[in-house]
Amino acid sequence: MKNEVKNIEQAVQRVTGLRLEDYSTKSRAREVFDARVIFVHECTKIGLSVAAISKIINRARATVMYAQNVYADNVKYDPDFREIAEEVERILE
Repeated sequence: MKNEVKNIEQAVQRVTGLRLEDYSTKSRAREVFDARVIFVHECTKIGLSVAAISKIINRARATVMYAQNVYADNVKYDPDFREIAEEVERILE
C-alpha cells in the first residue's frame, strides 16, 4: 500500500509540479486544490480509508470527503482538471 501511495504522489507531482507537502497545506489556490482532489481520488481507488488519507495529507476527514465528492463534477465540467486527472491516471496504469 505504501508503494501505491508513493506512486500516486509521484504521478501527481509529475503532472502538476506540486509535491505532497504543497497540497497538504491549507491553501485553497486552484492548482493546489486540484492536486489534492486528484490525490484523494486515486488513494480512494486503491482502497485507502478516509481516515488514512486525511493523515497522509494532514487535513480533516471532512476535507477528504469533500474532495471525493467534488472529483466527478470537476472531471465533468472542468476541461483543465479533466486533462490533469486523465494524465495522472495514464501514468498510474
